[in-house]
Amino acid sequence: MVWSKQVSELLAYGQERLLRWPLAALWAIHLGLSFGDQTPTSWREGLARGLLTGLLIAQFRLGDDLADLDHDARIHLTRVLTRSLNLRPFQTVLSTIALPIMGLLWASPNPLFKLAAYAGLIAGLMWVYGRSSAAAPGRRARNQLVLLKYPVFLLLCSPKITLGLAISALVLYVIVTAYDWRTTSP
Repeated sequence: MVWSKQVSELLAYGQERLLRWPLAALWAIHLGLSFGDQTPTSWREGLARGLLTGLLIAQFRLGDDLADLDHDARIHLTRVLTRSLNLRPFQTVLSTIALPIMGLLWASPNPLFKLAAYAGLIAGLMWVYGRSSAAAPGRRARNQLVLLKYPVFLLLCSPKITLGLAISALVLYVIVTAYDWRTTSP
């Protein structure tokens, strides 16, 4: 009975926060920028890059939501996470998603660099999330720091870093920043 409630909450969270058009659009934009700069050499590479992109977006969305629980409990009272009495299943999924991500990064070009960048991204976001509200920059500035993950995803999902990829990463950051500013109150 308890297990089925946890699975129900995980599925409800997925429907509420992951299976939404903005994340699908983000995934598509991400792949368009990535494939536009460096076309996959095989369908397997394209599939791996698409899967890695999706897993990164899902993992970091869940991580963001877990980190923002106090804020969301005041602003978004009806969200699944704010109503959940047991966060352990969500934390387990967050950690478990790291395994296929690390496997895909290990199988990609420059695996040690990419694994180190992935670990650095996690550490950097944990630092941002761990700052008390008094010590942290304002909410909008904090969001801008958090949004830097998307250009990093682009770098992690591409075979090599090129000038075109760096420009694409900047374009992606502008897109997600504009969306965030349009949809989020300060």
